[in-house]
Amino acid sequence: MKIKLESDLKKCFLSVTDPRINRTKRHNLIDILVSTVCAVLSGADTWIDIVDWCEENIEWLKEYLDLPNDIPSHDTYARVFSIIDSEEFEKAFFLWTSLKVKEIAKKEIISIDGKQITGSKRSGVVQQRSVLMVSAWAHEYGISLGHISTRNQKSHGEKKTMESLIEKLNLTNKIVTLDANGATSKIFNKLSDKKADAVIGLKGNQAGMMKLAIHMFDLKNEKIIKSRETKDKGHGRKEKRIYEMISVDDCKGHGFDQKIIECKNRFPGLCSFGKVTRTREVEGKTSTEEKYYFTTLSCINDFSDSVRHHWGIENNLHRTLDVVFREDLNRSRIGFSAENLGTVRRFAMELLKAEKKETRSLRRKRNLCNWRKEYLELVIFGATKGNSIALPTIFSL
Repeated sequence: MKIKLESDLKKCFLSVTDPRINRTKRHNLIDILVSTVCAVLSGADTWIDIVDWCEENIEWLKEYLDLPNDIPSHDTYARVFSIIDSEEFEKAFFLWTSLKVKEIAKKEIISIDGKQITGSKRSGVVQQRSVLMVSAWAHEYGISLGHISTRNQKSHGEKKTMESLIEKLNLTNKIVTLDANGATSKIFNKLSDKKADAVIGLKGNQAGMMKLAIHMFDLKNEKIIKSRETKDKGHGRKEKRIYEMISVDDCKGHGFDQKIIECKNRFPGLCSFGKVTRTREVEGKTSTEEKYYFTTLSCINDFSDSVRHHWGIENNLHRTLDVVFREDLNRSRIGFSAENLGTVRRFAMELLKAEKKETRSLRRKRNLCNWRKEYLELVIFGATKGNSIALPTIFSL
């Protein structure tokens, strides 16, 4: 095999099991995987796009890959990605990443949330839902640390998939934020076992805790309620946020003792309830929204930062995948093709962000990969040439 990609990449991709029968193989699995990554980095979004890009750049690809029978058909790409074990494929990407990054001992905010790949559902197929990818997003480093598909877990449930992802991550001394879907005792206790702090949204699915939190803040006792206020404005919008936090222990003796004991029995390590009041003014119209949280934190600044940064996973990961990589428009549906191609997109995004020489947007970086092979090589090989990003080693391989 004449692949020139250095040992790290070769080692990671060679760890993926080839599920095909030997007598039917005409193309090397590593050729298919590497050419797909190169094509997606260069702006290809569908199997046909990937084949078209590879055919136009076959001479460049042959500098690095065997390609004994030239470029596979788009059906071959789709079929191979549909039968590759998605968990094993995901692990190979994170192994590649972990070999290029440095471990940083710092209290990072990690947001966990799910995203539907809406185009992955077959019309009229009742039993098949669209693939939902649950991801962990590191705010400060701006990168996805791991993801698992709900369909791959065979649970079709976001909560159980969150539990599986938490088990795979090293979360010691990290602050993990989740929306109300993660407000379960199992998830909370798994985070506690991982020695992580938690900030979790409250809604009707935890009606008793929600009612208790509301009554506690109704005390309006300035001695036991910590608060912080922030203001933002821009694009014709003004927004004020009031963050409040109250320790459950400070509310003992106010008629909540039995409820506090019940909550602590279900959520050992529960320290505080939090409240965020957002007042937004747009074009002279004002709206107010209140949200409640429960957390292991006691510091109001840590709480406010965690709540504020939770939406980074929506804005910087989910939105980027849809706007830059057009994920929701992709209609890969067979087998594991949707989640495997989703893994390629996420890793392509990480590679583009890791390349710091160019300060352009990700969309423009994808164009550069297509137009300049020197830049594509820099994106792929750059991490071995001093362009690695500072990222905590957090994915347990």
